[in-house]
Amino acid sequence: YLVRGTDVRHMGLKRMREEVEGTKANVESQADDN
Repeated sequence: YLVRGTDVRHMGLKRMREEVEGTKANVESQADDN
C-alpha cells in the first residue's frame, strides 16, 4: 500500500534507529550485569 513514499520511508528509518539504539542500550545494561 502507498501513503507517501517519503512518509513511509521516514517512519521506517525512525523505527529502525530507535530499535538499534534500544538494542545497544539493552546490550550495554546486560554487559554491566555480568
